[in-house]
Amino acid sequence: MSKLIDSYLLEMEIGQPQTDGEVTVFPLKSKKNPGPEYITLTEALRSGQLTVIEISESGSVPELKAANQGEKAVLMLDGEELVGARQNRVLNTTIWVAPGASLLIPVSCVERNRWAGLHRPMEKSDNLMAHSMRLKKVQSVNKNLEKRAGFRSDQHEVWLEVERASCLLNVNSPTAALKDIYEGQKTELEKYLKAFHLIPGQNGLLVFFAGEPMGCDFLSREKAFGHLFQKLLKSYLLEVIIAEQNKKNTRQKGKGEDHQLKKPAIRTTTTPGIKKARNFLSKAAQSDEKRYKAIGSGMSCRYHHKDLAGASLEIDNSIPHFVFLAAEKGSLPGNYRGRESFLFREGDNLE
Repeated sequence: MSKLIDSYLLEMEIGQPQTDGEVTVFPLKSKKNPGPEYITLTEALRSGQLTVIEISESGSVPELKAANQGEKAVLMLDGEELVGARQNRVLNTTIWVAPGASLLIPVSCVERNRWAGLHRPMEKSDNLMAHSMRLKKVQSVNKNLEKRAGFRSDQHEVWLEVERASCLLNVNSPTAALKDIYEGQKTELEKYLKAFHLIPGQNGLLVFFAGEPMGCDFLSREKAFGHLFQKLLKSYLLEVIIAEQNKKNTRQKGKGEDHQLKKPAIRTTTTPGIKKARNFLSKAAQSDEKRYKAIGSGMSCRYHHKDLAGASLEIDNSIPHFVFLAAEKGSLPGNYRGRESFLFREGDNLE
């Protein structure tokens, strides 16, 4: 039985690649029905149409309350960061907040060492979870949905991934915040961002690193994608910076163990072509799909393949957003360990 997502993936128009070093970005376009109108989370928070607050005086790490007082629906993307309240969070799934709707939304904490600021509402952020963090969160949410445990992530794993990236990039963050990692890499990210630009009609992107796919994001409306382009792109580029730093550390470690002079490795990576990009989208279309009632409106579709994981939101026979993330490339090294100070402590508030 064909899935709605298949027609999006297999009929996608792939633009000419834009490349900087080992990073290649393919613009994506679609002629599919864009579905109902919506605005982005950033637009809604900036205008005051949407408010996001703690669910109660005591608060709850995995939940926030969102209320849409406007006349347009709001699309909140999987992995988008919200800053403020008792601690910064990210969305566990893409959510459609209809006009007049008030919802409890599932989130993950990305600022572990703070629990203060109850009456400070959530504010917009220019950040979205880095690729490997987001991949693991998508995978854990998919597993919990299968277990009928709802749209919950593995919160300890999220904290560990933030700490790993912070350690690897030597970021000093008193509250162990994802936001501080992005701030610490601002200069490097800006260098990369200069190499990539929107093209007319673009409403998606597919990113490769070192010749291998990292993942893709798609929004049904060009204007909305334009608002989110740099935020989405940065989530992949931060992962590239993490991977490059890990390679640098490995080389330095090797020099420490072997004092013999070695010639630098010759890079043989070639820029991936459109055929390789098409292969990734085709593989995504081969994923197994499971469907669940979404938070708010629509259906949340979750995807599993041995090489990738993904999710989409269906609204009125259209898909306002989908994401597919490669499961092999771009992840932090499996043998990396966070500082002992990060060992999980008793009393961590997960409720």
